[in-house]
Amino acid sequence: MNEIKQFKLSNGDEIVCDVIEWPDVDGDSPDIVVRNVFKIVVAGVKSSKDSIRYYQFRPWMVHQDEPDMFQVINGNHIIGEANPPESLIEQYFKVCEAADLTQEDIEKKLSEYIDEIREKIEGDTDSKVVVFPGTKNKLH
Repeated sequence: MNEIKQFKLSNGDEIVCDVIEWPDVDGDSPDIVVRNVFKIVVAGVKSSKDSIRYYQFRPWMVHQDEPDMFQVINGNHIIGEANPPESLIEQYFKVCEAADLTQEDIEKKLSEYIDEIREKIEGDTDSKVVVFPGTKNKLH
């Protein structure tokens, strides 16, 4: 069973991870063993009328994205802990699944996505997007 937690760290990072092992109550070490750790990055787009805030998941540590790789977080650097909402957990699992994809899988999914968009554009008579001849595999 996965125990997905959201932590706010003392350096300001906010992460979501799968907790594998909590520190012993009687132990001397505050270390928490985790895997699939992703930093939540907040971004925003401002327009003349509204501002839109969105979030991205980024790997917390470089080259540590395999499900069998574990990291240790010093519990003394955690200033906040929460159970993430269901919507965040759903996105987290999608990111974890995407991290397991090979380059071929990613290219195939991207190609399917582009084909799907192209079909929608070509079927929309009110579309302002122009599909140029000879650019079958490219979306502009």
